[in-house]
Amino acid sequence: MDYDVVLEEWRSSLEGVYRERSLSAFAPGTPIDLPPAEIWVVYRGLVQLSTIHAQGEEVLLGIAAPSMPFGLPLTSLSPYFALALTEVNLMNLTVAEIENSPKLSQGLFWYLVHRHQQTEALLSAANYRRVEERLRQFLWLLKQDLGHNVPQGVEASPAPDPSTDCQCHCQH
Repeated sequence: MDYDVVLEEWRSSLEGVYRERSLSAFAPGTPIDLPPAEIWVVYRGLVQLSTIHAQGEEVLLGIAAPSMPFGLPLTSLSPYFALALTEVNLMNLTVAEIENSPKLSQGLFWYLVHRHQQTEALLSAANYRRVEERLRQFLWLLKQDLGHNVPQGVEASPAPDPSTDCQCHCQH
């Protein structure tokens, strides 16, 4: 199956859902509540996903960008935290909605594959001994996931998402 076609169908499915419901807005630095039976989908912005390990240190699990899902139904980790890194607009879906929509289920699968690959890359980067090597790997990962060419070089920001062109009502 063509990955780009599947992702475009996911975006189209989301656009239809976006038009029918309100979005939740979060300011940078705001923790995002994670209901146990709901999955958030990033409409606009970046969300940091993390946990705390037994020694009490925060562990970065990934960064969710536009159209990417996250939430408690998608993890077995506890605790699991989500934090708005930028101005963020999110749409929530219930597990039942996803189960009842083959297009949403298929698109969710491919974004989950991407999130899994991102987490593996972060784990790999964290195991470099030297801080500068870890930083270099982390910056490379940011460039891969969020990098866009600009006249000055590469900028890390959420990718423009065609599905975000629709008009939506945001709750503040």
